[in-house]
Amino acid sequence: MRIKLLTFLLVSLISLHSAAAAERGKDTKKRVEASSTQLIEFIPSGVIRIQKSFGEVFVEGWDREQVELTVTRAIKANDTPEDLERARQKLESVHVTASKQSADTILIASSLPFRKNFELVYRIKVPRESDLFIKHSIGEVTVDGVLGELEITNGIGEISVNLQDGREYNIDAKVKIGEVQSAFSGKSKRSYLVSERFSRDDRKESHRVYLRVGIGEIAINKNIGKIADKVAQ
Repeated sequence: MRIKLLTFLLVSLISLHSAAAAERGKDTKKRVEASSTQLIEFIPSGVIRIQKSFGEVFVEGWDREQVELTVTRAIKANDTPEDLERARQKLESVHVTASKQSADTILIASSLPFRKNFELVYRIKVPRESDLFIKHSIGEVTVDGVLGELEITNGIGEISVNLQDGREYNIDAKVKIGEVQSAFSGKSKRSYLVSERFSRDDRKESHRVYLRVGIGEIAINKNIGKIADKVAQ
């Protein structure tokens, strides 16, 4: 109960702060948005590394031997020609690129010269059998239909992974302040009433799922979404 209460209070404080900021600027601020898409040919079972991400990250597994990266950047500005132009220039200074580091590794890296009043959304499609490594700072990370190894860390926010039922997993998930929810059976342990760790070890050859959050939540689900449904067929 204390973990849920602490998480609720933390989310409430963040929500109140965001609501207050939105209230102050709702009459004078205009949303400026820019979007880009990049497509890279790739092998069926390589490594995808995502570093320095911020905001919302959505990763889906698909049947193509390609990695598709769509990034949406947004910021609010005063509704004057000068301020809107400055906002567009700011968005142009933010770079998120996917590049091949080797024949079997793609790195998705972000250059974030500023973060105030800034929104960043990554939508990434990768071959299903890819191994996925994500280092996220703040926000939400959602992974659906990726069947390889998963290693995801997040400073503040949420991690949600949708895994295929019927497979064997070695799961190690921990939140320093918050909670872990799992649709899979396993062992759950709480420390100091605010930290929770969930583990499941089917066998040494099972798929590795390593998840870490500083403050927030982790959700481990079964066969959620269209991607997972296709995998189960």
